[in-house]
Amino acid sequence: MLSRQIERLGLMLRRPDLALRKLRLGNGAIEIALEEIEPYLGEAPVIVEAGACDGADTRRFGTRWPTADIHAFEPIPAAFRQLEANTLDLPQVHRYQLALGERSERRTMFADADDADPHGSSSLLPPTE
Repeated sequence: MLSRQIERLGLMLRRPDLALRKLRLGNGAIEIALEEIEPYLGEAPVIVEAGACDGADTRRFGTRWPTADIHAFEPIPAAFRQLEANTLDLPQVHRYQLALGERSERRTMFADADDADPHGSSSLLPPTE
């Protein structure tokens, strides 16, 4: 079972054109409009969520696609704890306390988030003005 999930995840990473994810700005936050991506996904998609934050979108994905394989990546400890708590009842969610980058290595994470507010913006890239 795990090897099948890894195989599907590998295919998704090699072929990012297989799914389209649109973002829209609403009320000052980025919201993923499920009705915009539904036509591009089957009933059992592989969803790779880079920067899952507190798991709010992860929960929406899991509720809409209960047979999906959802891989949620969140490197910030406080946000990862919330992701775990918010998706504990979703068995199709695989959680990784890691950042996604171009290669496997240890890097400094530039975090604009902390235990009090894990919703800040974080990146492997140094902050700019």
